[in-house]
Amino acid sequence: MSTTIYHNHHIIPQYMGGTDDPSNLIKLTIEEHAQAHRDLYEKHGDCRDKLAYQGLEGLIGKDDILFALCGNRKGSTWYHNPNNPKDQRMFLPEDTIPLNWVIGRGKSKVPDRNPINAIAKAKASKSLKSAWKKAKANPNSPLMNRPKPTKEAIEKVAAANRGKRRTITKTKCPSCKHMIAINVIKLHIDSVNCLTNQTGLSRFKLEKLGIV
Repeated sequence: MSTTIYHNHHIIPQYMGGTDDPSNLIKLTIEEHAQAHRDLYEKHGDCRDKLAYQGLEGLIGKDDILFALCGNRKGSTWYHNPNNPKDQRMFLPEDTIPLNWVIGRGKSKVPDRNPINAIAKAKASKSLKSAWKKAKANPNSPLMNRPKPTKEAIEKVAAANRGKRRTITKTKCPSCKHMIAINVIKLHIDSVNCLTNQTGLSRFKLEKLGIV
């Protein structure tokens, strides 16, 4: 009975798009497998082939391979495939970087649940940034001199409504087009809520942009 150990070897490496299809697999002995990865390393320069043939030849151990693959290598830099953000790893300066890979960590793209809102928010954010930049250069800009309700004005409205039966009549805000109670419409127009309704941005985002 033969005691020869065979490995399945990918003719086209997986990091180059090779699949587990039987047509892409070939049975090789351990020595042949090591030589195949050595040839691939000399041809493409990918450190995974170097680790593979060194491991198969017994030059390095499993812990050494795992250490290298985890990216814990001094002087190494993260790269990722922009077409597949999950495909990322670290390379040393002497390593051959895969074609079209870019520097930096890749991030999985989460599809926006409401792309129409996402586009609107992006445009609003860009517009607000541009407007704020111009406003900072012009102290007389309306954006820099937005009237804010005073404490007295708020107390006056509160006092006028105190004790009244809550029959709320609403009207459309001329700025954000939302239906607002008519007794607070003047306060609403100058409020942060009105601005968030107009732009679709949160209060936190507006504060971050320096608008409020």
